[in-house]
Amino acid sequence: MVVSDTSPLINLAVIDHLWLIPKIYDQIIIPPAVFNEIVIEGAGEPGAAEIQSAVWVSVKICTPSPLLRQLMLDLDPGEAESIALAVEIGADRILIDKERAANSPA
Repeated sequence: MVVSDTSPLINLAVIDHLWLIPKIYDQIIIPPAVFNEIVIEGAGEPGAAEIQSAVWVSVKICTPSPLLRQLMLDLDPGEAESIALAVEIGADRILIDKERAANSPA
């Protein structure tokens, strides 16, 4: 199981390489905050339409938890939900690009 934050997906979309993700992973999971950042807030931007229609992307809600609340103090919602969701579901990997997020207490 692989959870992704917003930036890795958008960055790949910008350089027209979003196709790499399903070549490497059969499926990725994103939390609602990431879906919102890419598809809703980023409507018309690189990756928005692709993520919205991708069969290899599933959206999973992260259960409210003390970990999520703690992460929300220091990180943006997409990063916080991605980390908390990865911990919650026991993900094998998380795609994230921020050092601060990568070094979080999770």
